[in-house]
Amino acid sequence: MVLSLTQSRFIQRDIHGGKARYFAEAGLYTFLSDSTYYADTTKTSFDVILPDSVRVTIHKQPFGAYWLLTAMASSSNQQKSLQALIGAKADSLYDHAIVMGDVFSGLIVTGTTTVRGDIVSGSDGLQRRSFRGDPFTGTVDGANIRADSSWFPQFDSRDITRQIQQLTELIESPPDNATILRSGSFEARSYSQPDSATTYVSAADLTVSSPQDMQLTDHTTFIVDGALTIEGALDLGEYSRFYVRDSIIIDGDITGRHSLFITNGSIQVSGNSHLSTQLISNESITVRGGSYLTYPSVVYVQPNVDSGSKQGSINLTGRSCIDGMVILPDVIQTITNDESLVTIEENAFVRGGVYNTSRTELIGTVQGTVLTHQFYFYQSPTNYINWLRNADIDLEQRPSPFTIPLGFSKRPAFTLLDYNEVADE
Repeated sequence: MVLSLTQSRFIQRDIHGGKARYFAEAGLYTFLSDSTYYADTTKTSFDVILPDSVRVTIHKQPFGAYWLLTAMASSSNQQKSLQALIGAKADSLYDHAIVMGDVFSGLIVTGTTTVRGDIVSGSDGLQRRSFRGDPFTGTVDGANIRADSSWFPQFDSRDITRQIQQLTELIESPPDNATILRSGSFEARSYSQPDSATTYVSAADLTVSSPQDMQLTDHTTFIVDGALTIEGALDLGEYSRFYVRDSIIIDGDITGRHSLFITNGSIQVSGNSHLSTQLISNESITVRGGSYLTYPSVVYVQPNVDSGSKQGSINLTGRSCIDGMVILPDVIQTITNDESLVTIEENAFVRGGVYNTSRTELIGTVQGTVLTHQFYFYQSPTNYINWLRNADIDLEQRPSPFTIPLGFSKRPAFTLLDYNEVADE
């Protein structure tokens, strides 16, 4: 009889646990299907009421260019918490290989440039030309759509801008339960890995390293009032976060899933890093060597304006590959000179999309869509504007399905990027 009663309790607990999980899932989908919830940008916590008056609590936080949602629901005495990473389904603009923002001059292809997919450009359309005596030997396989500037999308960067601005708040007022690092060196094997996530705070430059394969606890956070270097053979775990006042250098065999880096300085990634990540900089980002940022990575630079000049750069070089989105958005201020530039050098790859409200210098390969105000390259003594030379843009090779960051639409078609059960709060 005792065994029978015990078994019955376990069965009931499983039933109620399953119900709580189902309620949490229903709450997530109800929240994402009703704009009256997510359109309120002043709130981070929402109560979703399901049929039969079941209440699900949703916590929403911007996580780089995506949302991180947590849904909590109960059934009897069983509570379940589900976490979901949310992006947006690529809209129809991403059915084109090229979308131009500058519609007042033609797009000129030269050299060995290959384009597979439709091209949206201005009234002067697409032109094939030789370059300094060398004939055009590439191919263009797709329609040329002549359009006005309304085709070029706007990106709402307010969520990311707020996250950059929160850097100072985090550094000046770190969480009360944070672990203060007294040394400028954090060697992973010297720190016992806790059962739950930990926040580490450094008041100066910090080096995080591991000479052998080690893994950080999932959801670990570093707040660094200085520069950060990550090196060695280190697994960052899942959803690790790095908030850094100055520059970030990532060099070595670094892995991890859905990590987030936000800095006021520059970011450099080199070595043979292989991780899905979001790199957000207020200055510049360089990805080089054999670094592979896996889907759904985001490389994002928030341009700044100095004496009327728009500044900010992204540079992909070596055999680096970005599987996701490269973004350099617009600025609110009036500018007199645009020095911002996205450069994709020979042998570098983007598998997904490039969105750039300034100039793009493309010599490498994009398997997907390039949305850029202008193309550019320099060969002494001339700047060539809207010339595309020796580039490869192939829409047909873009990974499918393809998700873009939130911010391109007020009513996006949401996509689930990651989903898992987390410890009850």
